[in-house]
Amino acid sequence: MRSFKFTGDVYAMPEGTVFFPGEPVVRITAPICEGNLLSNFLMITVFGNTNYLSKMIRGKLAAGAKRFIAAGRYI
Repeated sequence: MRSFKFTGDVYAMPEGTVFFPGEPVVRITAPICEGNLLSNFLMITVFGNTNYLSKMIRGKLAAGAKRFIAAGRYI
């Protein structure tokens, strides 16, 4: 992987842009192997963190003023 050079293009919405469900946020144009590597990396990092934070906020909203434990932390 040290010698890996991405030769494709990545098109993304600018930081702070409002988007809606089902709307593409990132578009990757690349050879299939390179595109799959980048796509998998983005899905793991971006969507994983978004899913984690969404669960945390749902827990906080449900708990109200009470404290709760999530992922080993008091929130």
